[in-house]
Amino acid sequence: MTQLHLNTTVHQVEFDGDSFTLATSQGRVTADFVIVTASLGVLKQGSIEFMPELPKKLKHHTHGVTMLTVPPCSPCHH
Repeated sequence: MTQLHLNTTVHQVEFDGDSFTLATSQGRVTADFVIVTASLGVLKQGSIEFMPELPKKLKHHTHGVTMLTVPPCSPCHH
């Protein structure tokens, strides 16, 4: 059964190739999938430790960014 953990601070995200283990303010959580919705500031500060580390390309792109603007999405019509 899938569980959603709201209002939970994540300190570490570890991926071993099969599953994720998260160290959180509520204890350790193991999951098949993880959605991280951390702010750009949190990512830039390194407040969450990713193991293995995030790709250098991603870290490079967030380094000089002060705000990220995403255009609104609309449904695709085929």
